[in-house]
Amino acid sequence: MRQVYEEWYEAIAALLPLDKDPVLELGSGGGFLVEFIPELITSEVFYCQHVGVILDGSSLLFTNESLDAIVMTDVLHHLPEARGFLAEAKQCVRSGGLVIMIEPWVTSWSRLVYSKLHHEPFRFPWAPEFEKHRET
Repeated sequence: MRQVYEEWYEAIAALLPLDKDPVLELGSGGGFLVEFIPELITSEVFYCQHVGVILDGSSLLFTNESLDAIVMTDVLHHLPEARGFLAEAKQCVRSGGLVIMIEPWVTSWSRLVYSKLHHEPFRFPWAPEFEKHRET
């Protein structure tokens, strides 16, 4: 599993701008993205060792256009209000900055697995609408 995350983290780091504004990782948890982006601001919704900031995706607490990017791996589907997060991200990330996400592929099978066998909430309220459009 670590090798998969290393590949993802290398891809994320390669996409980041080289400006001097900070990069926020939302939902750092037990991850190790900071090994690929040394100046990364790590965050989580609860206290974890090695996490710099405790915050919620619906209230990012950064000033307008103060971040180069927000990065997140397997986080968006845990947010109860994804649109609220995107509005916050739009305020916090500078013009031309990035929001980079890696998310699970949403299918009927993955929804079953994540909703029945995964220990964390799996919320994709827009997924049925997305699949309806994909089929047409």
